Amino acid sequence: MADYVKSGRPEQQWLEHYPAGVPTEVDTRPFASLGDMLARSCSLYAAGPAFTIANTVLTFAELDHLSRHFASYLQQLGLRRGEPIAIMLPNLLQYPIVLFDILRARMVAVASSRTNPPLHRRTLPCCRDSRQRQNE
Repeated sequence: MADYVKSGRPEQQWLEHYPAGVPTEVDTRPFASLGDMLARSCSLYAAGPAFTIANTVLTFAELDHLSRHFASYLQQLGLRRGEPIAIMLPNLLQYPIVLFDILRARMVAVASSRTNPPLHRRTLPCCRDSRQRQNE
């Protein structure tokens, strides 16, 4: 077993990179869903950075605005709460926008990646079993 695995749980090495004042745990009890928690974060921290990738910053306000546009698209497709939505995107700023909207709409996000064949093979049966719509 690798040194970094203790008691069946990997160490949380990323915590040492958190800026001062950022909590390591979040009390989720006041929220009905993860989407609700994210929506509140967008309201509270609108001007602050939500994501930074390759020197491009996406603020919480921009995340909120863009994800609402994507919500309109999902509604036009006729998707409803609880339906699985496969996300097949690289690590770009579009990924959290899509994920945020799926969670906000209380749909089920299914991560997939053609660049990670084992993950892709595992998610395809899930999508088929869930009668996922394919809109290409």
